[in-house]
Amino acid sequence: MLNEDRENYFAIKSWVLETYYDGCRDLAFSKGWNHLEILAYTFHQFENSFDSLLENFMLLIIQLTLTGSWEYQIKQNLKSQIDNLIKMNDVKSLIHLLPENEADEFMRDLEILNIQL
Repeated sequence: MLNEDRENYFAIKSWVLETYYDGCRDLAFSKGWNHLEILAYTFHQFENSFDSLLENFMLLIIQLTLTGSWEYQIKQNLKSQIDNLIKMNDVKSLIHLLPENEADEFMRDLEILNIQL
């Protein structure tokens, strides 16, 4: 059963993207930070922010997406965390409990990122 108090994928994505945008605007342009520093800043803002397994899984997927193809080592680290989370938990069952529009969006992102459940 899903916790009714959990944050949905759309909200988590919006918060992370807003933080990333703010980092690009406020730190890259004004202080000369590079992409890796902006990612680190963005990821740090969400450390220990979520309680549920599903929220944390969603956060990892969003973070992986933000690495694009630019930050190989971070991408590999995130993929390893995602793979371990999938191996240790039945995330597929949790995803099936999501509202249809949220599940569709999340599964689409997993497919694009080639994440196999």
